[in-house]
Amino acid sequence: MKKNIGFSLLEIMIALSIIGIIAALTLTNLRPYFITIHRQTAAQTLSKLAVAMEEYQLTHGSYLGATLDGLAVSEVKTDAHYEYSLSVDNSFYTLRADPISTQQSDTCGSLILNAVGEKTVSGTSAAARCW
Repeated sequence: MKKNIGFSLLEIMIALSIIGIIAALTLTNLRPYFITIHRQTAAQTLSKLAVAMEEYQLTHGSYLGATLDGLAVSEVKTDAHYEYSLSVDNSFYTLRADPISTQQSDTCGSLILNAVGEKTVSGTSAAARCW
């Protein structure tokens, strides 16, 4: 009698199905943590942009002319979860991080930081929880 060595296709398919189910359950449970981590990263990026805006103001005498491309903060171009924007006038600026893709389910909504350091959100959650 010949001895079979290895696994049958059916055994491999059952094992892959079990792994798939476990992975799906795990990712579903971890989703809120991923949203929080991405939001914290966006808040850090806004803080870096605020520092860069203050440096710009010291160098140029006002905030006029500042652009996100001109500020040396590389995270702005590589973030796949938030889109950043900047509005300026002579003595004031507002930085904004708007959620995109899967991050849109975050109840904090957009993170907003202005020239006087006020941190607000556009969503339904309290700003203190989001920042």
